[in-house]
Amino acid sequence: PRVGLAEAARALGALEEAVTAYRAALILEPERPGVQRGLGEVLMQAGLHEEAAVALMRAAAEAPEDPELRAALTRALLMGGGVETAASRDSGLSGDLSVFHLEELLEFLGLQRASGRLHLRSGGQEGVIRLYEGRLVDVEYPGLPSLAAALVARGLVSRAWLDALPAARKGGDADLIRALLEVPPGPRPLPTDFVERVIRARVEQGVETMLRWSSGQARFEKERVNEPAFAFGHQDVLMSVFTRQDEAQA
Repeated sequence: PRVGLAEAARALGALEEAVTAYRAALILEPERPGVQRGLGEVLMQAGLHEEAAVALMRAAAEAPEDPELRAALTRALLMGGGVETAASRDSGLSGDLSVFHLEELLEFLGLQRASGRLHLRSGGQEGVIRLYEGRLVDVEYPGLPSLAAALVARGLVSRAWLDALPAARKGGDADLIRALLEVPPGPRPLPTDFVERVIRARVEQGVETMLRWSSGQARFEKERVNEPAFAFGHQDVLMSVFTRQDEAQA
């Protein structure tokens, strides 16, 4: 009934009443398909672009293959002013962390299957999240030791092993990860699932740190990224971070 009331109010141009009815429907029938989308579209009509973007993000998460919904989300983000296109549309976008927080930006980039680097700056701190087709690959942020230093500190590889790697293996973390899988650092190769857990822990640690940055700027730069050995879905990473935070507070 609430959805029908919302649709009727929208058809009559009573946008405020339609928004109220859609929000009531979300409370009464949170799993009903199309309610988030309807709310987002009405909020767009009412000029409430930031609120529309949040609703459309949630709708797009339920229907990631819908091109019209993804296009509507992009329009809402751009019109809301929280995210702006860069000088060239193909070069990326920029945004305000006080309007769209990190989890919302990751949701948007995940829906776009974007590959590149998300740069964050807040209060003099800077961080980077690298993505491949919307999935998280690695992170950089203040205080995080390099992957090579972390591996040596944990006794997983030796400095001699690192020094013996060909120059082509030392171009960055992605090259080092492949080396771990292909060039055994000891008598036996490191198990693939173990290496994956080490990399994922670093990604989760970085995301957890940058989630605390509630103000500042975000800038995403598209770039060609070779398929990495490991990449993690943003929703899985965020769920792990939030679960760990809840357990720490319990």
